[in-house]
Amino acid sequence: SSFTGDRSEFIGRNRSLASPAAMDRVSLSGQVGAVYDPCLAMQMTCEVAPGATKELAFVFGAGRDSQDARKL
Repeated sequence: SSFTGDRSEFIGRNRSLASPAAMDRVSLSGQVGAVYDPCLAMQMTCEVAPGATKELAFVFGAGRDSQDARKL
């Protein structure tokens, strides 16, 4: 669902890493760029039934496209 590349948005005013503002938001802005304090924060919904387990894996990379990123 959503992401931000702005650490200030993730942490929030008068908040901390122990209680970031992003945890109280429905979605993140999608802002990225050189003018922000860089970070990567992703937000998604994942439903897990009682007693069940679910494993999620994320792959991050940089390149011209996904194939180039995987190659790097």
